[in-house]
Amino acid sequence: MTALQHLGLQKRNIHDLGFINVLIAEDDTLSADMLQRLLTSWKANVTIAHSSEEAVSKAGSRRFDLILTDLQMSDMEGLEAVRQLKDKASGSAPIIALSDCSDLTSRTWKAAGISECLHKPFSNDELYDVIDHNMYQELRLVC
Repeated sequence: MTALQHLGLQKRNIHDLGFINVLIAEDDTLSADMLQRLLTSWKANVTIAHSSEEAVSKAGSRRFDLILTDLQMSDMEGLEAVRQLKDKASGSAPIIALSDCSDLTSRTWKAAGISECLHKPFSNDELYDVIDHNMYQELRLVC
């Protein structure tokens, strides 16, 4: 049972993220725009960074509740970008990699600070489930 279901909400029907602040680090403009539209429809406040360096800069200038990042951007190695994001975001925001992580062991990506990997392509429900799992763990523990 998810945290939202525990509260009597059927997430499949509402997909409501409760106005969390999300940073999307994605160099593919079409993918970034699609993610932004989707997350905005789920009531998230979205900021887009089109490079790893831009993402690191934005993570240091504003508090984000969640970071979604592509690991295969051209300007910085993916795990190094995650380490810098984790450092700038004070380590508090879960980082979800939206990439093929099959060449990395879970120990490697977890050690870098990635909370979870979601392999492209993914469905809207898969993305929502991963966000729910990573954002509301504390709520589940309390309930």
